[in-house]
Amino acid sequence: MKLKDILKNVDVIETRGSEDIEIKNIKYNSKNVEKGDIFAAIKGESLDGHNFIDDAIERGASAVIHQNNRIFPQITDVVVSDSRKALALISDKFYGSPSKNLKLIGITGTNGKTTVSYLVKNIIEASGLKTGLLGTISYRIEDECIDATLTTPESLEIHSFFDKIKKKKANYAVLEVSSHALKQNRIYGLKFTSAVFTNISRDHLDYHQNMEDYINSKLKLFNQLDDKNSFAVINIDDPISGKIIEGINAEYFGYSISKKSDIYPIYYNLNFDGILINAYTPKGDIKINSKLIGYFNIYNILAAVGVGIGLNIDKNIIKEGIENVEQIPGRIEKLKIGQKFDVIIDYSHTPDSLLNVIATVKKLTKGDVIAVFGCGGDRDKGKRPLMGGIASDNADIVIITSDNPRTENPQQIIVDIVKGIEKKEGIILLPDRKEAIIKALSIAEEYDTVLILGKGHENYQIIGKDKIHFNDKEVALDFLKQM
Repeated sequence: MKLKDILKNVDVIETRGSEDIEIKNIKYNSKNVEKGDIFAAIKGESLDGHNFIDDAIERGASAVIHQNNRIFPQITDVVVSDSRKALALISDKFYGSPSKNLKLIGITGTNGKTTVSYLVKNIIEASGLKTGLLGTISYRIEDECIDATLTTPESLEIHSFFDKIKKKKANYAVLEVSSHALKQNRIYGLKFTSAVFTNISRDHLDYHQNMEDYINSKLKLFNQLDDKNSFAVINIDDPISGKIIEGINAEYFGYSISKKSDIYPIYYNLNFDGILINAYTPKGDIKINSKLIGYFNIYNILAAVGVGIGLNIDKNIIKEGIENVEQIPGRIEKLKIGQKFDVIIDYSHTPDSLLNVIATVKKLTKGDVIAVFGCGGDRDKGKRPLMGGIASDNADIVIITSDNPRTENPQQIIVDIVKGIEKKEGIILLPDRKEAIIKALSIAEEYDTVLILGKGHENYQIIGKDKIHFNDKEVALDFLKQM
């Protein structure tokens, strides 16, 4: 594609050199640049692409998009006011604006995004339509599944994936939308058919610095609702729901458990086999027998029902789509191979999600709840003592271990967690995560539940700068088989 065509709709301050050149591909990592590519210099959390422009030129870049004052006489360089927004717009143009042929469902919030995305995808597919999914676990369309590197990838990958979805003749794309992605304009320019808000609690304050910035980043999604026939689905039990409702011009469906709303449970029952719920909706009651576990999954189910209602999908198909979801990787995932106690893997890594999971499981467990968890290194240190207190107050035995310590000392992270614990009885400190999981399984007795928390579906540990293979489920299953 010609550079001049790629740059249409981009806020260009100045172009130095010819725009009448052919562009082979778009890259934002200089190491991946090949001859004929355009390099977009964007600023990341730890690295700034502007520092790698010379490297991109040496590797054969024909053009560079950037937002600094340097001149690069050997190639065409395009100065823009915001190179991240520019990357989103040129990626869209390069792939032929595939999102215009798709209905986009965006899901944001601290917890529940992955579960809601799976439920929504299943509802739409139960109606006979093809759907792509971009989320924390994977990016998938039909049989193709790519392991996710980010909950919401960079805009270039988003539009590339939309192109794949379009070629598969899909009708919808369901996206988990992270606060990082919203603040960094990764979804800039996209128009959503539906935007879903699950909840807000403390998370990512190492990046956002304060809750106000975190909340405002999440709210940006609702400014990207397509004005034509778009709608929001909002958890009105959450304190910030009013702020979202005030700022949107689109129709919205409120869902809740604690009060009457557009969608709420007339009745529900929880056990270790799942959730039985009779949901009130504007289209009539829907009785759902879900295999998902936990009180918080009632919210996730109601959110998915809201999307189905907004898309005018028959209520029986909504029921079918939700009931078809048996288990989501790393989300209250039960491991049962004949042992006399329950084992659950979950991604909980925030104070709120930790409380929700432990408290829910405690109500359903006849024996003791044994919780294994840690906190990530080089991340929000303020939540460590909070999570320590929550775990010790709600579980019978707590084994504190490592969870992606990165460049921090694992022992120091554990010290930070322990600061929030008042009662030290039943607390075990084991920095080695494999050893901690095995310890929990070895002391569990009949009717107990072992909760292995924090990493869920992840198959790695980040220690120092190294990313090594590690999977909670594999470790647990190996030991259970030996037992």
